Amino acid sequence: MEDTPLRKPGEGAPQEVGKEKVVAPPEKVGQKDDSSAKIAEIEAQRVKDKAEADAKIAKLEFENDFKDIVTQYPHASELRDKIQEKVNAGIPIRDAAITVLHGEGKLATRAEIEQAAAGEQTLGGSTDIQIPKGSKRPEEMSTEELRAELVKEEAKGTFRLVDN
Repeated sequence: MEDTPLRKPGEGAPQEVGKEKVVAPPEKVGQKDDSSAKIAEIEAQRVKDKAEADAKIAKLEFENDFKDIVTQYPHASELRDKIQEKVNAGIPIRDAAITVLHGEGKLATRAEIEQAAAGEQTLGGSTDIQIPKGSKRPEEMSTEELRAELVKEEAKGTFRLVDN
């Protein structure tokens, strides 16, 4: 084997032709610069596409998780932008929603909101009796008023009085 002479930077790779070694012309070496520029461009596009895909995934995950939060805390829909800012800052969505809702004084579950809208709820026997707002509480009624309300509820079919 013959010793190959050291090449200077910019010289092409030696190729054997017969028994002589031929060095590729320098203009072909410059083509590597074009291909490395293309590779860099392709890599930049790949990074950009990945960032866009990650943003879409994050948005879809937020939408999906936000639906669950709104189901539990209906007032969250009013404060969506503030919650999303906190989520974008890296806070988990449930923590962000509770923090924002508490700060705005709107931290109430759906059940609490429905109960407040329906009025007080009094338990009676095996059935729940809804007392409309403005009505007297059973403790405030006389025996005759209480009996009249119970008979009225029995007529509606809410429950049945049993004689002892």
